[in-house]
Amino acid sequence: MKHFIVFLALLVFHSGTVRAGEKRVRKELADTDRVLLLGGGFIEQERLHCYLETRLLRHHPRGQLLFRNLGWGGDTVRGSARTGGFENPQGFARLLKEVTQWKPTVILVGYGMNESFAGAKGIDVFVKDYRSLLDKLAPLKSRLILLAPTYHEALGPPHPDPTEHNKSLQSYAEAIRDLAQKRDVEFINLFHAMKTAKATMPGRIFTTNGIQPNELGYAVIARTVEKALGYASASDWHFTVSAKGKVREQGGVKEKVEATKRGLRLWIQEPVVPVTDPLAKEGLVLRVTDLADGMHVLTVGGKEVLRATGEAWGRGLFIAAGNPDGEKLRQAVIAKNELFYRRWRPFNDHSRHFDFLRGDFSLYDKAIADRERAIQDMLAPRWHCFEIVPLGKSK
Repeated sequence: MKHFIVFLALLVFHSGTVRAGEKRVRKELADTDRVLLLGGGFIEQERLHCYLETRLLRHHPRGQLLFRNLGWGGDTVRGSARTGGFENPQGFARLLKEVTQWKPTVILVGYGMNESFAGAKGIDVFVKDYRSLLDKLAPLKSRLILLAPTYHEALGPPHPDPTEHNKSLQSYAEAIRDLAQKRDVEFINLFHAMKTAKATMPGRIFTTNGIQPNELGYAVIARTVEKALGYASASDWHFTVSAKGKVREQGGVKEKVEATKRGLRLWIQEPVVPVTDPLAKEGLVLRVTDLADGMHVLTVGGKEVLRATGEAWGRGLFIAAGNPDGEKLRQAVIAKNELFYRRWRPFNDHSRHFDFLRGDFSLYDKAIADRERAIQDMLAPRWHCFEIVPLGKSK
């Protein structure tokens, strides 16, 4: 398990590695940022998994960090997929109106996948249109983070061979990188991240159809953005204590230790709520030295989690005790995003329903605000009570 954690850390590091010509991000969000996700299908569908939003939110337990997802499947930098609706124009005008209304301080922009099907002949038009979008967003004075389109995964027949399309995608990713460099804004290479994940984890599937990320794909994207923004990795959490309760080493966690007649009692708090995803569980490596031979049982909150020999405890074991808190947090974020999606793109978003819709938005706004307050309450890391006792004393 420990080797797997190291492997995962290396994967995420390489996924977020800055390549030639790319501007290093490495700047965390502010507690009061209003973060907008803008783009096509891969941005829109992030709301169904919310690993990205959850991973970034958890680093700001005392702030008022807010997210809104304005992704629209099939969209381009021209806003071409955005239909008109209740008190809204269509296309690019709708995109600008809704982005402006939200008053974001940070915008993650994710375009390029749909445009990439035009191939090399479409790059100049894409860059021109992307430049126009950035010009229109400039008055907002938002921090801009440009995301490369994702990698086209080879799934085999009956799916098409993505070789040529990936050449186009790489060219579009490089065009976005160059645009970001000229504008002195930040860039995160998701194409490289997804390509690296596919190469280092053969046999794993990262998309539903080669293009649209699945849950595993969104986990890669979330970890890549989290790393690029400079947040500490959960793979660094570790704690070493002797059987008599002497702390020998700790990294990234808070702890309280008590030697009891039965064994050893620890209170441990991770720095942020751990989030489990399809890549790996999060937690800490706990090492207890000088335990007697034989089996020793670990309980967390009174429930047995694992049992191992004194020798195994001396080497260190991976503990994922706080993960239920992280999953509850993610599900709460998903529920909030579903409310916002219904608020932003109502099913009856048509002129003949204007009067019907007019009174509904305040109810959605209140429900969304209630959800966000509940989410804020869930962000504070909890203390977990660990008890390690010899097998005969575990009952």
